[in-house]
Amino acid sequence: MASHVGALVLLVGILVTAYLTGATDMDVVISNITTNPGLISTTLRLGIVAAMCFGFFVKIGQFGLHVWLPSAYAEAPTPISTILAAAMTGIGGYATVRIVMTIFPQAFLTFSAFFAGWALITMIYGSAMALVQDDIKRLLAYSSISQMGYILFGLAAFNSFGVSGSMFQYVSNGTAKGILFIVVGAVMLQVRGERSLSKLGGLASKMPITATAAFIGSLTLAGLPATNGFLSEFFLFQGGFVRATDTASEYRLVIAALGIIATALTAGYSLMAMKKIFFGAPNSDTSDVKEAPWTITLPLIALSILTIILGIYPEPILGRLLSAARSIVGS
Repeated sequence: MASHVGALVLLVGILVTAYLTGATDMDVVISNITTNPGLISTTLRLGIVAAMCFGFFVKIGQFGLHVWLPSAYAEAPTPISTILAAAMTGIGGYATVRIVMTIFPQAFLTFSAFFAGWALITMIYGSAMALVQDDIKRLLAYSSISQMGYILFGLAAFNSFGVSGSMFQYVSNGTAKGILFIVVGAVMLQVRGERSLSKLGGLASKMPITATAAFIGSLTLAGLPATNGFLSEFFLFQGGFVRATDTASEYRLVIAALGIIATALTAGYSLMAMKKIFFGAPNSDTSDVKEAPWTITLPLIALSILTIILGIYPEPILGRLLSAARSIVGS
């Protein structure tokens, strides 16, 4: 239901824009607005941006609009959860950049301070909820909510560092969540569908490849160096501090500082889950547990290697993202 409401509100924003500009092609819309700024009043632009962002923020599960996400991730088959977490959810962030910030940059900037605070709340809420989960799929669902908060935080900085960091965070979250949901699937396959943290433990010696991949995925979520998660968070938080400095805003400065502190919660829940599943004392019979089949371990190895490569050599992607961000928000 929440997703349908978000889509409907988004559609209203799109239809109003199309009606007033006489076009749906983005280049034509931008050209018409640039040629005749009076086509859409400032107040109406704010309303359109609010409608579009509402729709997109439902898709990325921002706090208060996230109610659909935990159950969707937890109850969906693990391959579907992997696709949802790794690719589909973050598309709302991309669409915000591609549509809202490109067509109505000043209107988005007007809301940006509010969005920064909203992003921080989402980051903290998602991480805090992940910390208290026993179901590993629900833990990853709340983790995704938190990670979408990081994406909005960077967009709210409204500069090239923040926007490129957010889009690289989309990539980083995709590789990390791809790894971790495949890990969950591998573990569930080997322990007869069990997904309760309190009933798992001691699997590292039985599933060394899966455990290593889980460790890399956890480090990526936590934003540790040598992973692409470190670079994406570095850029988006740098964007936050640059915006705070440029606007001499104590509010922005506090939000950025608290955002960095919130990364400790991410490290907490990801490493806690890692410890319980792979290094905790076995809580059930694991004598017949063995490494997952190669059809599972090969994708894990590939994603883990990609995560490290992008952490060490991000230029092919990050350079393009910086150029694209500058074309939208300037410096």
